[in-house]
Amino acid sequence: MSININTSRLLIRSIHPQETQAYGRINELRGSPQDWYTDWASWSNRGAIQLFIILRGYHNPSSRAPSVAEGTVIGFIKIAGSRNEVSFRTHPSFRGQGTMKEALRGTFTYYFQRWRNRLLYVETRNDNLAVNTGGDR
Repeated sequence: MSININTSRLLIRSIHPQETQAYGRINELRGSPQDWYTDWASWSNRGAIQLFIILRGYHNPSSRAPSVAEGTVIGFIKIAGSRNEVSFRTHPSFRGQGTMKEALRGTFTYYFQRWRNRLLYVETRNDNLAVNTGGDR
């Protein structure tokens, strides 16, 4: 299943197998590109939904975030497991700009329209400032 979600600034879409180098970089994985492919494939084989958050049309190598054809990968969302656990990450250069809130809102809207009777399990780390300070950007 291929997912494409558009918001005002972002494209949230499925990760393609040939993009596992960007997958490894955005998730700060250790190891080699082959290890990153194995990690991505393992989650895919278990039915996980794995999505890139792409800032459309933005290409700036100095941000140190990976790029794909549509723009810069600024984050990642994964929905996996029997409880539909949500994990997510934003590249440090793009934190504090409301992009994750926008991406999660778009992703959750899509998810609940497609799978009306499923629940999601989401938690954040204690050091997530946007959540713990009530930040609403």
